[in-house]
Amino acid sequence: MQCCGALMVGTKAKIQVGGIVVANVPFLVCPVCGRGEIHPKVYGEFEIIEEMSEHIESAFFYFDDVTTVDWDALKESVPFWVNDEEEVDERLLTELIDHTLDLYGAAEHLADEAWSEELRRRFSVLAARYRDRLAFAGKGPHEEPAGG
Repeated sequence: MQCCGALMVGTKAKIQVGGIVVANVPFLVCPVCGRGEIHPKVYGEFEIIEEMSEHIESAFFYFDDVTTVDWDALKESVPFWVNDEEEVDERLLTELIDHTLDLYGAAEHLADEAWSEELRRRFSVLAARYRDRLAFAGKGPHEEPAGG
């Protein structure tokens, strides 16, 4: 599956390989199209776990218990990091929307219609997720105070 090209967000994921379940796997996920992948900086270590899964019927462990993970370096390697895939919160969505609008301004300045169209689509998806997140949290749109 091809990613839409939006920013990837770093997180930790739980991944099952055969009978092995591995938690705290450094993972990248696109908040627009939903594509995800194991962080490239640790993929080699994860391949070893995949090989082990052929010989182990059932197991559960934490990725960072069996390999050294430099979480600070991983977090610095991506523009956005959340501790859990489900933690894509208002702040992150707001930052991604702002980033998309900045790129849209550049695309319009360059008169790049294809890029502008892609960014409009990306903005639409992010804005819908933001509205859904607000609705789920029981928050409505911010209203101006009466009389003022």
